[in-house]
Amino acid sequence: MAPTDLPAFPLWLESVGRYLMAAGPDPTEWIQSVHALVRSYDFGIHHVIRAIHKTSYSGVREFHVLADDGLDGEPGVSFTMTAFNSLSVQQHRAAAYLFRGLSKLELNFSSCLIAHDETVFSLHHHSGERRQQLAQLAALLKGAKSLTELGLHFSDRPGLLDDIAVFTMFMYQHELEDDPPRCLLTWIGFDTTWPKLRSLTLTGAFTVEDTLVAFIKRHAATLHQVKFNYCCLMVGTWANFVDEAVSRPSIHAFTLNGVHEYATPGEEENITRMEKSTRAELLYRGAIEIDAEGHRYFKSTSTRSVYVTRNDSGSL
Repeated sequence: MAPTDLPAFPLWLESVGRYLMAAGPDPTEWIQSVHALVRSYDFGIHHVIRAIHKTSYSGVREFHVLADDGLDGEPGVSFTMTAFNSLSVQQHRAAAYLFRGLSKLELNFSSCLIAHDETVFSLHHHSGERRQQLAQLAALLKGAKSLTELGLHFSDRPGLLDDIAVFTMFMYQHELEDDPPRCLLTWIGFDTTWPKLRSLTLTGAFTVEDTLVAFIKRHAATLHQVKFNYCCLMVGTWANFVDEAVSRPSIHAFTLNGVHEYATPGEEENITRMEKSTRAELLYRGAIEIDAEGHRYFKSTSTRSVYVTRNDSGSL
């Protein structure tokens, strides 16, 4: 079956893996045609952004790229990191113009395309291209100083949420091989400060404890809501991050949903090599609550306490 015979984009994505298995030992040409198609869809967003810039319209305060399940159950177009690949001067200028005026930004990146990236199939490792994409996104985010709400989601399919942090780690494995390893959040500009930021939601990202704790400290004066869905800590423990959040009364709502650590004391394999059923037992869930005496604490809603790893490893 030729790529042109496939069902309408993006419904065929779920069968990509099966098709590759039958495509022979070197399906490189087919994969390249797929990525060319993906890029053509991703860059459509820049036509919208450039139109806003060309008219000098400065009234856009919210920008949402929704998950590709679309409205009313109708499938939409997947949005991937390739939207930030090799931006022209005009495209970057237009995007920067839009981002500077935003107060709310939500980006849903397609987990399906991340999961079926060339890196996963071990065909080509375009580390330079991927870093360029991250750098472009970082530059835009760093310039968005008016943001009050930020949501970045590296998953658009609920059925893959348990695995999504593993998928993103596969996609950016070159960045993890740096010395010292750099987390996804660092690559996309989370070392900056958004002076008005009140709400942060992340899904499917991998990071390190120091990055998160530093982020909370820098935004202590403004940050009120924090939610992490299915994120992975490469270094450190979620317990230390939780304690930092609990100590900040300005953070009214703090939720962890299905987060986990890369390595677990007592486990021979890291999270990427475990069976899905085993990984499920290591996920943390919970939220900050206030007891009858007015004391803040983290209430775990998972069978595994967020403090288990820290206690088992003896870290402080």
